[in-house]
Amino acid sequence: MLGPLLATFLLACVGPQDRDAHPWYRERETLEKDGRESAVLYPFYERTSGKTGENLQVRPFYSRQVSPDGKEVRTNILGPVFLKYESEHFVSVRAPLYYRVSRKTPGDESWFAMLLPFVFVGSDDLLIFPIGGTTRGFLGYDRLTMVTPFYIQSQLGDFKAHNAPWPFVSWGTDGKEGGRRRFRVLPFYGKSRGSDGTESGFVAWPFYTYSRNVEKEQSSFHLFPLVGRSKTATESVTTIMFPFYHARDNYLTGEKSRAVWPFYQRAGGADALEVRRAWPFYEYRRTGYTTTRYWAWPLVRKVTVDDGHVRGRLDYIVPFVQKTHYVNDKGQQHKKKIIWPIGRWETYYDGTREVRIPRLIPFDSPAARQQVSSFTPFFTLFSKRVTPDGDTDRKWILGLIQSRSTKESMSVKVPLLYSRRTAEDGKNHVRLLGGLLGVESEKGKRSLRLFWGIRIPLGGSDEADQPEMARLGAAAEVEAK
Repeated sequence: MLGPLLATFLLACVGPQDRDAHPWYRERETLEKDGRESAVLYPFYERTSGKTGENLQVRPFYSRQVSPDGKEVRTNILGPVFLKYESEHFVSVRAPLYYRVSRKTPGDESWFAMLLPFVFVGSDDLLIFPIGGTTRGFLGYDRLTMVTPFYIQSQLGDFKAHNAPWPFVSWGTDGKEGGRRRFRVLPFYGKSRGSDGTESGFVAWPFYTYSRNVEKEQSSFHLFPLVGRSKTATESVTTIMFPFYHARDNYLTGEKSRAVWPFYQRAGGADALEVRRAWPFYEYRRTGYTTTRYWAWPLVRKVTVDDGHVRGRLDYIVPFVQKTHYVNDKGQQHKKKIIWPIGRWETYYDGTREVRIPRLIPFDSPAARQQVSSFTPFFTLFSKRVTPDGDTDRKWILGLIQSRSTKESMSVKVPLLYSRRTAEDGKNHVRLLGGLLGVESEKGKRSLRLFWGIRIPLGGSDEADQPEMARLGAAAEVEAK
């Protein structure tokens, strides 16, 4: 009850033309002029809606994002601690040691939940470890049945396997003549046959393993860790003292690779592959449309990308500097620079620019930003957002001090101390001490405002404000450029 009463009182104090008693209450058009934004006791409660969807923040406990079409909803509680994702046919919930997923499509309506490491339950599942039960789709199996950990039965397609005691003794078949077979007694002996006729096995695993398929001209053996060799119709690979030395020859692409892991590698011969590595001093790697260079791994890295639609360059000095620059086939550019922990500067394809100081997380991605959005304002000393039209929002000291300048108006808010608004409609004001004292002008008339409600006419005209509006218009044009 206190919040709405306080908001009503503050609105009565500032006047209906403002509706901005920041940080106590604020309701106004978004900077992009495509929706509305409101806040109560900023930064604790904030809500925005527009072309990009709806975003609700109850910091630092709760956040909720809704897609523009309303079909996708993401909910976070305490940042990444509790995550919920909802779409038209899919719902997932993640929390510490808990995961639940449900699907609802024509002909398929099911759900599955895990309370790790003991309970697995769902529409067709019930497994309580170590007692037993049955589950479907878990660990990639169509069906998995457990009777204590000593006996487990699994089924994948037609292949059914028995394990008793798991994982040491196992046998299975698909029930077809000449089909899949498996028998093993770990670590002494094992032999299996695949559906394609490939035979594989081991003796004293992992020291000796082998596989062969006569029809496909495939064979391999590995005497771990001394020597290993695999050969197919298109490729041969030899290892000595695995994983320290390997040699690969691809007869189809012409690729040749020699490596003494991790210090040296030389590969090439294929059109889309070239590798030169002298670890940790230098590495050059070209794969497909991506080229990567390292110096003093992993400290300095440079990546260039050109897939015919987007050209890009990424420069890293781990963990302090990250710079990216992309240009799409329309000539639009996306630039980002992070100097950790100082700040982030970013320009998007549509021309929107953002600045945030400081930047406490050394890595950056849209998913990471979304998960920590409930905490970001509490660690922000300065932020700035500029639209392609030059309209600008600035925030200082956890967002408590704010300013907005557009082609139509300019406003500055310093809580309890100072506020100023200059607009094209002629409604301008300067207020001190939360509105205890102020000067207003409207339609050529000035007045002194005392104790929030008492107005004393001062006469005069608005002409002195016109140069200020001209300056604001020029500043907006400069920001746009």
